[in-house]
Amino acid sequence: MSGTLRQAEGELERLLAAVARAKTAVVEGEIADVADLQQRVDGLCERVDALPVEDARTVVPAMRALLDEIGQLTEAVQRQLAELRRQLDEASARRRATAAYGRAAPPDEERE
Repeated sequence: MSGTLRQAEGELERLLAAVARAKTAVVEGEIADVADLQQRVDGLCERVDALPVEDARTVVPAMRALLDEIGQLTEAVQRQLAELRRQLDEASARRRATAAYGRAAPPDEERE
């Protein structure tokens, strides 16, 4: 096994773990820092692309697993965004209702 293959496999393992941690954080309503994820995946792809074909084939299952994990992370983020939108809509409706009722004078005071 070449050093480059070991490096690619190590980076794959680290990426899989990072995406799994991010997914767990998102599901739990926490913030997940994935700012460098694209750059890391790009670097991994370049590293795998530089491997001999036989070595590159050995990492295909792990690359597919990484894609699956990223897909699951994407779905978790989308679910959280939908929940946040729902909560914001509810808060906005309450604010509008409070503002509307707060402006109106009580009926008894208007007649006096």
